Amino acid sequence: RSARAVKRRRPRALDAPRSRARNPASTVRATHADANEADDEKTRAVEGSRARWDRSRARLTMGWRCANASQRSPVWATVVQELLVQGHFQKYNKKSEYNELASLGFVSVYDQLFEGFPSEEEKGKIFNAFLGALDEDAVRTRADAETLGAFATSANGVEGLKENAIFAKLAAKSAEGTLLYTKYIAIGMFRMLELAKATDPAALEALVTAGGLSMSKVSGDLSMYKGLLSKLAAAKELQEELCETFRSTPRARMSFTEAFKAIPTVRFERSLVVIDLARCPTTSKKLARCSQLVRLFVEEISGLVTKVPYGYRALRTHRKLPRRGERDGRVEHGVAMSRDVRYDDGERCVMDIYVPEGLVEGENAPVALFVHGGVWASGEKWQFSPMATALAREGVVCCVATYSLYPRADAVQMWDEISRAISWTMDNIETYGGDANRVSVVGHSAGAQLCARALLQRGGVKNVKSKTSTREWHRDSRMPRKFIGIAGVYDIGYHYEYEDSRGVAIVSTMARAMNGAENFDMCSPARLMPRRKRDGRSVVPGPDNLTGDVMAKMAGFYRKSEDVAESLEEEVAFPPTVLMAGCADITVPWHESADFYWKLQDAGVPSRMLLYLKEDHVDFVLNWNEKGSGKDTADGNDYLEPYTRDFVRMLKD
Repeated sequence: RSARAVKRRRPRALDAPRSRARNPASTVRATHADANEADDEKTRAVEGSRARWDRSRARLTMGWRCANASQRSPVWATVVQELLVQGHFQKYNKKSEYNELASLGFVSVYDQLFEGFPSEEEKGKIFNAFLGALDEDAVRTRADAETLGAFATSANGVEGLKENAIFAKLAAKSAEGTLLYTKYIAIGMFRMLELAKATDPAALEALVTAGGLSMSKVSGDLSMYKGLLSKLAAAKELQEELCETFRSTPRARMSFTEAFKAIPTVRFERSLVVIDLARCPTTSKKLARCSQLVRLFVEEISGLVTKVPYGYRALRTHRKLPRRGERDGRVEHGVAMSRDVRYDDGERCVMDIYVPEGLVEGENAPVALFVHGGVWASGEKWQFSPMATALAREGVVCCVATYSLYPRADAVQMWDEISRAISWTMDNIETYGGDANRVSVVGHSAGAQLCARALLQRGGVKNVKSKTSTREWHRDSRMPRKFIGIAGVYDIGYHYEYEDSRGVAIVSTMARAMNGAENFDMCSPARLMPRRKRDGRSVVPGPDNLTGDVMAKMAGFYRKSEDVAESLEEEVAFPPTVLMAGCADITVPWHESADFYWKLQDAGVPSRMLLYLKEDHVDFVLNWNEKGSGKDTADGNDYLEPYTRDFVRMLKD
């Protein structure tokens, strides 16, 4: 709700004299008024942050793209995004207040983080945009940091530092319980000691005591800070080495995680490993590179082993479900399935349709057309049977489709097949009890990219030529009710740079599936979204109060839901969109979905960003519990996690 709407509903008891509080009814009204006032203040803070972010997001998420291609820096991009989320958490704390010592700490962290950054101009712009997104004054922050730094330089040891009024202020607020302690305060304190050349442990303890802080907490934060700096230095060194390789060799590398999953369908060439090691100039670096690859290989093997129980359950569920129309009592899921329903001529152009048992034609149930990921080179229908079964139990007709994979097909052929699957579903789903007007297209990871690109093709965006198919492009301008993208890749070039920065380049399916780096832009939905003027607020799809809205607001995404007239610069044919991402996802970081969200906003497409704190890349599609977890809810869906419950609500809306 907007701050204005909350203000209109505020009870008059808020302004009532204190003497009226003796009346029980008046006391209750005043309590509600205080709560509304707190909500009002928080909402204003969110709106202010959202407005700032809206103006500066280009610099925050992709600002370094404006620099020369040789200066693009995925390590800096990732770290700044994570710092921004932490900043929003602190900003929304009721104790949040500007602190000069924290300003010195932040400036110290920022300067050390961006040490060696190629462009000083870009560095300053990112600094201003970062603080602007948090509704802070960048000029004041930098000035206060310099003032404290100058004071510390001229101070006579720790006793001279203690004379600064800021420590008495810290002690007073700490005693009152109104101080919001952050790591930046500890770092600012340490920086002052460094400048005063008083770095012995006793000096730190004396300064911490003067500020009324906890020595154990400050010491722990400083130890973590030093560890992070050493890791960052190593990451920058590795990044520079990779950038040199990137500038001198073609874009043909990707993550080991995705490459390993693609081994069953892509021929592994030992020469790629030899070439990768040949890029290391010294023997010691070759050994370090081998050690890194072995460690990653062991980690991925361990990860796959942990998925064996899930794979067994998924395969068992898929095999045990009865065919639609059969009633032999083999399972108790209440779900029937139509297997290998063909939607096109290709060998893999089939889908499994999960239907709530007893659903008949004409009942108009909501429909989900799910497109799996798998680095454009792997994925089978049975792997997602627990999710599809759970959706069918919730009353959703779920179609799990497969499509041709690399190397037999390139990405252009893949999304053309997905477009045909959308049309088939809209034409035929009513015979399974689904509603053709309530079809939601759902894509995960690489599947999200294919779905978004298929929808753009249906909207008239020009295609690139496929190297594996000579068919005419599928032409159908009808759009589904909504598009739900889960942990998707929407900018191929940016995701390639992110994967390249991780130093796990052995095999590439992504770059090859796109037919080379020259086609990255035409394969990227985020690069193909047009812009148009917007007068007011855009429509937001879906129900209110979803679990993912909480984290999304904390990360700077404020939900707006008023429908207004718009002044179009060009028509945009794209369905209402919901993007889901997890902060724990390192395969496809959440900020790639965030960047696409802003592109949708710029295009005037009704869109919504749902962000979750602990979920990783595969949780959204694999973590669907078959039995109750003991967490009873009001609607009885005790087997659903909060993010999966959001997913169901979006489909049924």
